[in-house]
Amino acid sequence: MATGDNTPEAVMAAMALMTTEKRDGTDYDYSRTCMLFTKAEDVPPRPPFPTEDIAQETADTRSADGTPTDRFQIRLSFHRGSLWPNGSVIRVLIADGTPESLQTTVRQYVQLWTEHANLRFEFVDSGPSDIRITFNTKKDSSWSLIGTQCRQRDQREATMNLGIDENTPPHLVRAEILHEFGHALGAIHEHQSPLANIPWNRFVVYDHYKSLGKSNDWVDQNIFNQPFPTNEIDADYDTDSIMIYPYLPSFTLDGSSVNWVTELSLRDRQRIASIYPLDEVVVSNFATNHPTETPMEWESINFQVTPHQSAPPQIASALSMIDMSNSDENLRVRTQVTDIGTDRFTVGVGTWGNRIFYNGGVSLLRVPAQDANFRMGTLRNVAPNSYRVEFQPPFTFGVLPNVFAAFSGIDAGGNWRGSLDVHQVNHAQCYIQVSTWGSSNLYSADVQWIAYPSTLSGIEIGTFSSEGPGSGTLNLRTTFISTPSVFMGFQYFDINSNQNARLRVQATAPNPNQVTWAVETWANSVIYKIIGIFIAISSSVSSSQPLGH
Repeated sequence: MATGDNTPEAVMAAMALMTTEKRDGTDYDYSRTCMLFTKAEDVPPRPPFPTEDIAQETADTRSADGTPTDRFQIRLSFHRGSLWPNGSVIRVLIADGTPESLQTTVRQYVQLWTEHANLRFEFVDSGPSDIRITFNTKKDSSWSLIGTQCRQRDQREATMNLGIDENTPPHLVRAEILHEFGHALGAIHEHQSPLANIPWNRFVVYDHYKSLGKSNDWVDQNIFNQPFPTNEIDADYDTDSIMIYPYLPSFTLDGSSVNWVTELSLRDRQRIASIYPLDEVVVSNFATNHPTETPMEWESINFQVTPHQSAPPQIASALSMIDMSNSDENLRVRTQVTDIGTDRFTVGVGTWGNRIFYNGGVSLLRVPAQDANFRMGTLRNVAPNSYRVEFQPPFTFGVLPNVFAAFSGIDAGGNWRGSLDVHQVNHAQCYIQVSTWGSSNLYSADVQWIAYPSTLSGIEIGTFSSEGPGSGTLNLRTTFISTPSVFMGFQYFDINSNQNARLRVQATAPNPNQVTWAVETWANSVIYKIIGIFIAISSSVSSSQPLGH
């Protein structure tokens, strides 16, 4: 039915079919719905959380006149502001009086989420907790706060209710546990994702939920509306997700539909792995902030590695900001990473030879040591020439790697000019040409290089160019599951040496589809041209465990 059949007979037939359906010999109850609360204060008054001193009560929420309340706002897209810090241990307390069989089942199914994520649920019997679960078998009683909103709830109050008991069919038990814990991890409903764009047949949908005792306002809040601004959502849309409501072809104007989902989809597992990555690729930035009246020579900062690695990670660094006097004619600046351990490393930036250096900035990329996709290294103190870089070990024969090259150190005189060019790339090696031109002197340079297979997903390399200060937006070719991080530097500089060297290069991803960049200077400094280079990268690009086929 491409346009939907709005006759009363069709509506009643759709509602009857939507309430229950037998598939593969199993009854699926389509009348069950979930209520997601986006803020702790949105939860209507509930009985106290059952403890040893409080008998367990049902949590059916009704207004004073006995009718179901409409104060419910539901929201595998993720709300960024409600995500747990990666590596979190989330304490879960189940209400006293809950049958041991249900407690065991909850523990069993939540592992389906955490086996793909760098999070751990710790089930406790007492004391402070993040998630507190009650069980209520009233229809439509399942609900959850979203992500870290759980921590805003009073310790005496539940943060989740599961509308299941020992008589609930096993497929529904699994579906409700996975669904509500998806919310507790920060996931919103897929049909309310900014990317869903479902052409609802509102007349049919309103009538269906009216038959279940729901008002049109409830349907608007739980089905049609998008509960968060688009810029707060790491958006995805997966019709196989555990986080989507099922709907029949008559519920949409184009005849599209979604079947009942009772298990995590492949995309669910991929998404949770990208949001809470196990083998974490991390992009970070470091910049000094000294007053101009107190120039510096060198400054270092210690970075913590969390979670701790089994071996020291690979770390790349590239210059992203320079603020230096031209009084000695030489532009001398470098960055260096030292003391790399399993739990920390040190990054420094500065100058040498009694030059006047005010501030510097560094972009950093950290990759797990065991990642087999990346090769990286630094050419140090190299003069203009062509340099062969060997990949150890070589990439698979026939796979052409992408190669990033940016300045991590500069010692230049005269007019300040330098460029890097990568050429003659094959699976075993490449050449990096270091150049200058005109009356410039490039005494030496440090070059950070990174190589990875061009077939690797979740990563994209690109460049941007600006003659003088400028900014822009680039559309990414890669389809990222979530907003990538951006590691960047510059591979070409032409700066007027008659004034101080003042340069800042920036690149960030505002969404999964674009990178915004900027080249900045300030005061009376003059930039003729800068070519920046970036790697947009998913935090789980290096995940070494396959997520299924």
